[in-house]
Amino acid sequence: MDLLANIVMVTEFTEERITQVTAYYEEHIAEDISKSDRESINWLNNELKKDASQQITQNFRIVTKNDLVVRRGKGIDTKIQGQLNHGDVVQIIEKKKNWTYISFSNYQDGESIEGWVFTRYLKQIK
Repeated sequence: MDLLANIVMVTEFTEERITQVTAYYEEHIAEDISKSDRESINWLNNELKKDASQQITQNFRIVTKNDLVVRRGKGIDTKIQGQLNHGDVVQIIEKKKNWTYISFSNYQDGESIEGWVFTRYLKQIK
C-alpha cells in the first residue's frame, strides 16, 4: 500500500510541480542567456527542492548535458532510444554502477522515453 501511495505522490509531483518549474525554467533560460549551464542547473535544482520531499529527491534527477543519449541497454554499443537535453527532469527507475535506468515524459508534446543513461550526467535534487 505504501508503494502505491508513493507512486501516486510521484505522479502528482511530476504532473504539477516538475511540469510547472520546467516550463518556467525554459522561459528563464530564453530570457537570460547570459547564465552559464551550471548556474541554470543550480537555479532549476533550487526551484525543485522548494517543494520536494526526501522521497521525491531520491527518485528524480536533472539532466546536465545536451543531447544525452538514452540507450536500450547498459553500454555504448546498445541501441539508442532517444536523447535528453540539459534541464530535463527524469525519474530514476534503477541504478547499476555507472548506468541509470530512467523514465522521461515531456508533458508539452507527449514524448516519453525510457532507457539507460550514463549516471555522470544526472544531478541529484538536493
